[in-house]
Amino acid sequence: MATLYIYIAASCPGYATARIRAAEMQKLRPQHRVECIDLSLPSIVQPPYIFGTPTYCLDERVIALGNPSLPALLCIIDTTIHSHEGTGG
Repeated sequence: MATLYIYIAASCPGYATARIRAAEMQKLRPQHRVECIDLSLPSIVQPPYIFGTPTYCLDERVIALGNPSLPALLCIIDTTIHSHEGTGG
C-alpha cells in the first residue's frame, strides 16, 4: 500500500491545515500510512521533487500542491491508486 507523505514547513501558512488533513486521513483511511515531513527540521533532507509546501505525495509521486479539500484528497488518492493498480504496478 502506498504511503501518503505530506511535506510541510513550520513557516508555511498551510502548515496547520496540512496537519489536520493528515489526522483526517489517518482516521478515515487507517489502511494507508500517512507521514508529515517537516522540512524545517535540520535533520530532514528535501527530496528533489519537492519545491514548495505543503506538497502531498503518494510514495514519490506528487499528487497535490497546497492543501486540497478532504473530499478532493480522497478522490485523488483513490484515482491514483486504482490507476497504478491497473498498470500492474
